[in-house]
Amino acid sequence: MNTVSISQQECRKIMLDILSAIADVCGKCNIPYYLAGGTLLGAVRHQGFIPWDDDIDIFLKHEDYPKVLEALRKQTEYRWLSVLDESVDGYYYPFAKVVDNRTIAKAIDSATSHGIWVDVFPLNNVPSDAKKRKQFARRCQYLRAIILSMVTDFASLRWEKKTILKKILHALACSIGKKRISNIAIKYMTRYNRKETGYVCITWTPYGGEYIETGMMDHIKEYKFEDRTYTGFANYDIYLKRAYGKYMELPPLEEQRTHDITAWWLPS
Repeated sequence: MNTVSISQQECRKIMLDILSAIADVCGKCNIPYYLAGGTLLGAVRHQGFIPWDDDIDIFLKHEDYPKVLEALRKQTEYRWLSVLDESVDGYYYPFAKVVDNRTIAKAIDSATSHGIWVDVFPLNNVPSDAKKRKQFARRCQYLRAIILSMVTDFASLRWEKKTILKKILHALACSIGKKRISNIAIKYMTRYNRKETGYVCITWTPYGGEYIETGMMDHIKEYKFEDRTYTGFANYDIYLKRAYGKYMELPPLEEQRTHDITAWWLPS
């Protein structure tokens, strides 16, 4: 099969096209979306991609999350889009990826490959009590570690303590069943969604402080991102401080990590 490689610049352009399509579908459904994580940080600090970053993340309210995924699946304007979520065989993350199905992409440490993507996270309710919220976040991080071990390409990793731990978690997940682990994670991470707790979070986050008050979702502003404009929380400062601390300062070089993505166009 002959494929044509895609440069990082082209890859970013494709991600922006995916994000624009999602934003368009959300607008037609009258559903808000929010730039998330490093994407919001990039919008605030760089007015675009963080220089070493190579992905895009957005939030949706947990009650809007299935509506948007359904709308994306049903729309016919962007036929080059596909949605990956827990309903897709071999997909184990507790969040969705919207992919360009004309492409194939692979992160160096991931055993899975699919089209160039934008990550779509539901903002799940989390406990209102700070101690319970911290405990809940820690357990979500344990589940995250297990799921990441399930999709790790061990051939690309050096054998060190962290790799051995991932191997052990991978063996555990295989013995229990990967789909079963995925279902357990989704059930646990969404356990508070029927309660009015006053706080929401990406329960997949590696950052324990990446939560916001529910009311923050009602206040939205536009952000310049590269040559386009998208929406996010108006009060970005609270969210970014909790997630990254002194977020306007660049991290040390050793923390400026990428997903090291290789991508190709599929033959037409």
